[in-house]
Amino acid sequence: MHNATNDPAVPRVIDVDAAVDAARTSSLLLTVVALCALVALLDGFDTLAITYAAPVIANAWRLPREAFEPIFAAHYAGAAAGGALRSGG
Repeated sequence: MHNATNDPAVPRVIDVDAAVDAARTSSLLLTVVALCALVALLDGFDTLAITYAAPVIANAWRLPREAFEPIFAAHYAGAAAGGALRSGG
């Protein structure tokens, strides 16, 4: 992190790799990583849970299993759209 001329017009050069390597692992960082992992786990759980719950709901409501096709299609379409928007593509 240096600006050899101390001129504000000259941009500072920051070595990101060195800054990350020099940083300590704090409890805040570990908490954030754990929370992100938990969110990813729960996000995948809803997809798994609906595959087991849909037949039971269909029987309870006396619906054909095909009635849930739009729900599954909307889930995958939403996941694809979200992935495209999040990745900037």
